[in-house]
Amino acid sequence: MGDLFGNIRGGLAVSTILVGSLLAASTGVVGASVIAMGVIALPVMLKHNYKKTLSTGVICASGTLGQIIPPSIVLIILADVLGVPVGDLFHSAVMPSLVLVGSYIVYVLFIAYWDKDAAPATKSNNPNAGKYWRVAKSIVPPITLIIAVLGSIFSGIATPTESASIGAVGSLLLALFYQRLNWDIVYQSSVETIKVTSMVFAILVGATAFSMVFTYSGGDHVVETFIHSLPAKEMSFILISMGIILILGFFIDFVEISLIIVPSFTQSLSHSVSICNGSRF
Repeated sequence: MGDLFGNIRGGLAVSTILVGSLLAASTGVVGASVIAMGVIALPVMLKHNYKKTLSTGVICASGTLGQIIPPSIVLIILADVLGVPVGDLFHSAVMPSLVLVGSYIVYVLFIAYWDKDAAPATKSNNPNAGKYWRVAKSIVPPITLIIAVLGSIFSGIATPTESASIGAVGSLLLALFYQRLNWDIVYQSSVETIKVTSMVFAILVGATAFSMVFTYSGGDHVVETFIHSLPAKEMSFILISMGIILILGFFIDFVEISLIIVPSFTQSLSHSVSICNGSRF
């Protein structure tokens, strides 16, 4: 990817964003994407005299795409918390994720054009058939897996749970295709799956207890009264909710926010809507 985009300023950063979006759609785990891109892309960008601030910012930004690009773990948790079909959330997140990726690319190209030293061209050799084949071999299989998982959900062929099995089998086939499939990989994947599942269920137990205490102590009524006292209730509620989640994102992970904060908002909002005799936010 660096060879294909290296002849333009900011090309390595653009390739990092594109690869990060593929990793985000393939893994859905922010930590895994950031670590992978940091190990692979950061040394290359620094070697070609990219500014450290731009290089690290691109990696962190592209790594967080795993939270919005379907199939995303965040969307799966939110679907369970809100009681809505996860397929609907996947479908709704496609366009915002594409807009976000495009915005990152435009920003990098603008910075590279405005600051000549921020992201210089790598002066790589002209792409040839061999380079195109290597890129296709690296990108086409993961894209095929992503399309298979999301396509089965959007077309109604499979439920999200069934499509997860498609993704698991497809991942095994990809590992076999890249000649990386062995028992050690399968064992590590199984252990990480158990860790993530146990963590989510442990947080879910605590979040349920918090939600019950919050409701029975009258916290939802306090939030409801506060919402009604705001001018332009709908927009004010959205802005305040986004502000609170933004601040909490500095300190806690998305799982805790999804399981503790979001239910508090939805409970208060649902109670407020029922009192308003059918009025909508």
